[in-house]
Amino acid sequence: MTDLYPNMTCLSISRPSEWVLAVSLNRGKANAMNNAFFIEIKRTFDIIKTDPLTRVVIVSSKLPKFFSVGLDLKEVNLGQFGEKDAARAALDFMHILAPWQEALTSIELCRKPVIGLASGFTIGGSIDLLTACDVRYCCKDTVFSVREVQVGLAADLGTLQRLPKVVGNQSWVRDVCLTARDFGAQEALEFGLVSKVCDSYENLLNDGLMLAKSIASKSPIATMGTKQLLLHARDHSIQEGLEYTQLWNSVMLNSEDVMKAASGAMTKQPAIFSKL
Repeated sequence: MTDLYPNMTCLSISRPSEWVLAVSLNRGKANAMNNAFFIEIKRTFDIIKTDPLTRVVIVSSKLPKFFSVGLDLKEVNLGQFGEKDAARAALDFMHILAPWQEALTSIELCRKPVIGLASGFTIGGSIDLLTACDVRYCCKDTVFSVREVQVGLAADLGTLQRLPKVVGNQSWVRDVCLTARDFGAQEALEFGLVSKVCDSYENLLNDGLMLAKSIASKSPIATMGTKQLLLHARDHSIQEGLEYTQLWNSVMLNSEDVMKAASGAMTKQPAIFSKL
């Protein structure tokens, strides 16, 4: 528990370093996602968005053997809407699903860079969560699966929308999504779901923290702008992205961070040029 953040039952919040906030999945039950889980994720990332003490967020699990096994199917009761007609049952389902989607999208839309650290079983809804993060690392023994077709449904919390853009390989995406097969850390690295594989859970947390510290040491205006422009570029043409960048930087370059960074770079120039 720390400063701005309320008591929660599914998440644990800590500050492992200056400017870094750690959000740990901590529900027990293999971190299966229930309605309280989604409420707490949304509430937490809404706070993070404007938290002046946080520049970078780490999302990991308190359970080394489980990042998350996805939806808690025993609790969420998908498809059980009583005797309502089909249209009203469909509306009820949309009212349940939309807040869950918004909760995971709040990770992507958070202004602060988010680092996802996957360990152990990373199944179903946890892929939805992971693909909403900006950078992803995992342990060498992490087991991934887009498991939804195995339980009779299509993934509906973001995997089918984000995973193709994360990895850029439509054939592989269809392979893992249509078969629901398990795949390991090396395959996730090969296809770009993660950018680093760590030897152990302890190394995963340590490497994630080192990355977070590196990002946190940069101008928060610069890192926030970089994340925003990358998200915009993903979903728009190059020209639209360039025009949006003009507007963004015309405002955001009016920051003392730019002058400080430029001054620091000038003092380091002689050392840099001496190595050329």
